Amino acid sequence: EADTLAWVYLKSGDKAKAVATMKKALSRNTPDAEMRYHAGMIAAAAGDRTSAQRHLQEALSFNSSFSLLQAPIAQKTLDSLGSRDTADTK
Repeated sequence: EADTLAWVYLKSGDKAKAVATMKKALSRNTPDAEMRYHAGMIAAAAGDRTSAQRHLQEALSFNSSFSLLQAPIAQKTLDSLGSRDTADTK
């Protein structure tokens, strides 16, 4: 799956491939919180603050407790990006 491959690229340090592969994964427009989390973290790593905020907000709005480990990271990252919107305000 493109989402998993994009995440592996990010974790191996290849941000460009991670971004390109995540674009393919997102093209299906699947409402999946974990995929949106991955997209947000990849965008943040690539320096795309706007996309990172959007994807992390989507992840938390789809399911604010999508992962015991990743949901708090998503919220913390969103906060560090300066977002005023959280899953609680939607």
